[in-house]
Amino acid sequence: MRSILQALDANMMADAFGIPADLAKKMQREDDRGFIVKVLRESIRMIIPTERKEWRRRESSDNGMEEIYCNMKIHHFLDNPMEADVFSKQTGHLNFVNMFKLPILQYISMSIEKGNLKLGVSFGPHWSVNAHTVVYVTRGRGRTQIVSDEGKTIFDKNVKSGDVFVIPQYFASIHRAGNNGAEWVAFKTSPSAMRSPMTSPFEFNTKPEPYVPYRRN
Repeated sequence: MRSILQALDANMMADAFGIPADLAKKMQREDDRGFIVKVLRESIRMIIPTERKEWRRRESSDNGMEEIYCNMKIHHFLDNPMEADVFSKQTGHLNFVNMFKLPILQYISMSIEKGNLKLGVSFGPHWSVNAHTVVYVTRGRGRTQIVSDEGKTIFDKNVKSGDVFVIPQYFASIHRAGNNGAEWVAFKTSPSAMRSPMTSPFEFNTKPEPYVPYRRN
């Protein structure tokens, strides 16, 4: 059985992990003993939000009924950067809405993700632990690669606004934004979907190369 890493594109994987391409290729070699990568402390780079605005609570005259209406909530604004679960001024943000934020989702077994990536940003390799995912690209374009749990590449194409694709449970995926960035909405078949990342969610190249549409030979 092949490793998931073997099926991913070496250059995209290098960007996601922040390592040289030749090291990424070494990690893809078949070796029953495994592969250990030593990371120098000074080479580790993490993206941390530089600023956060404080929430302002609306003044209201509570009378005890608000809690009941809150439990009946069926509406949520998904694209608020200040409510993002993952946020960076330089790279973009991810918003997750599950049954804890919107209780009605528990009854329809669904959760939702809204993503926004800027130019030069990769959404690192990850897979969904307990849900299938339907992704709809709402703006921009980029390249998406999906790898099965058996280490086979099942999807490696450019996607653009209006495209829809499915990522099955346990299948790993990696995404790279195009020249104008990329945005998407993902619907997951679990009210509390969990994502397992292989690296930090966003990787940003401080000197991004121009986006070139990918063509398989």
